[in-house]
Amino acid sequence: MNKDYLFKLYLAMRSEHVEWISRQSEHFSHYLTLVVAILGLTTAAVYHLYESKESGLVVVAAALLGFGVNVGLCYVAIRACDRFYKRFLEAITVMAKLEASLDLDVLPSGSADEKAKQGPFANDEGRLFPARYEQHRKCHDKEATFVQALKGKGVNLWVRVTMGMLGIANILLLSYTIVLVCAGYLARVAPPA
Repeated sequence: MNKDYLFKLYLAMRSEHVEWISRQSEHFSHYLTLVVAILGLTTAAVYHLYESKESGLVVVAAALLGFGVNVGLCYVAIRACDRFYKRFLEAITVMAKLEASLDLDVLPSGSADEKAKQGPFANDEGRLFPARYEQHRKCHDKEATFVQALKGKGVNLWVRVTMGMLGIANILLLSYTIVLVCAGYLARVAPPA
């Protein structure tokens, strides 16, 4: 392949790289807003139903519906954001291969930029990209191992932690509602001492 074609492909991958991480961020914020809204609405509805002395079955049904939907949404959010982050990491691997093909990671020897090698960061041996780029990439021999190793790190770690905690909070609130309704039912049914 000629260098012009590879460079155009590299530029296209750079824009796609940014697009995938933007999509992940956008989806995460949408899911987070939806989950928090449903959590607040469900909590208010369950509290109102419980205080209005509605049937315990109605209170538990409302809690199951609201908190159950939220747990499902948290799971879907994690999966969706994982997919966008995976595409982001895959774009990194393609860009790394293209950078090596285009020799973008090293200034050519004998070039007109000899002064640039002696200028700022002269000990970087003429490398244009930060050393960590190369370190992250060299320890993986396959694209799949790179993606798998980094899928649960970075910004995606915070997506997983946030949605996981919201899922656990919904499960705890559902459990608390069931215990509260059962305790109220047992208090009404139990004979006075």
